[in-house]
Amino acid sequence: MKELSPEELQCVAGGEINWGQAAAAAGIIALGVAVVATGGIASIPISLAGAATAGELTIAGFGIAASAFGGWGIGDAVSP
Repeated sequence: MKELSPEELQCVAGGEINWGQAAAAAGIIALGVAVVATGGIASIPISLAGAATAGELTIAGFGIAASAFGGWGIGDAVSP
C-alpha cells in the first residue's frame, strides 16, 4: 500500500477547478460574442464571403480571438 501525496490525490480526483479563471474566461467569450453582435449582423457573413471592409474584418477577428482565448481559459481552469 502506498500513501498518496496531496498532489497525487488531486490528480486522481481530477484536480481543482479554478472557478475564478473559468468565470473570467466565460466573460471573455461573452465579450467576443457581444463585439461581433454589435458590429452588425451582416458584417460577419459578408466578411466570410470576402467583401468586407477592414473594420468589419477587425471586429470579426477580435470577436473570434476573444472567444478562442476564453475557450482556452476555461480548458486551462478545468484541467488538473
